[in-house]
Amino acid sequence: MFLHRFFYFNSQSRSEFGLKIGEDITNDQIKDVEAMKKYADSNMQTEPVVELSVNVSYQDDDMKIGDTSYLNAEPLGIQTMITLNGISGNPLTNDSPMTISLDNSKLSHKNINYEISDKLRLSERNNNLLNKTIKKLTSRINMLEVNQNEEA
Repeated sequence: MFLHRFFYFNSQSRSEFGLKIGEDITNDQIKDVEAMKKYADSNMQTEPVVELSVNVSYQDDDMKIGDTSYLNAEPLGIQTMITLNGISGNPLTNDSPMTISLDNSKLSHKNINYEISDKLRLSERNNNLLNKTIKKLTSRINMLEVNQNEEA
C-alpha cells in the first residue's frame, strides 16, 4: 500500500506569508494521511528563512553550535527563533574578532541535532570502551595483589 499524493499547507503560515510552493515532502514509511500531515508540518519551513552573519569584536567561548536565541527585529518585521550554525575566527587569541552565522531553517536545526546526537553516541561508545579497559586493569591489579599476598 502506498500513500496517494496530496497538497498540504500550514494555515497560519499561509495567512501570514501567503501560499509558497516548496519541495515535495516524502516518507515511504508513513501510510496514513494524518500521520503524513503531522510529518509534513514538522519538516516544512513555515516562515521565511532568515540568515545572519554577525561580526563580534572578541572571542566568546560561551557560544556553542546549536545554541538558539530569539531574534526580535521589529523594524524588519522579523521575530523568530534562530540557531547558531557557524563560528569562525582565531580561538587562540581572545581579543581577535570572530564571525557567527545564524539562521532559522528547520534543515539547519535538524543537521545540528543529528551532529550533536552523533557526537553523543560516539562519546557513549568511547566511555563504554574506557570502562571496559578500567575493569580489565582493575582485575589485573587485584590478581597481582592476591599473588603478592600469597608469596608473602
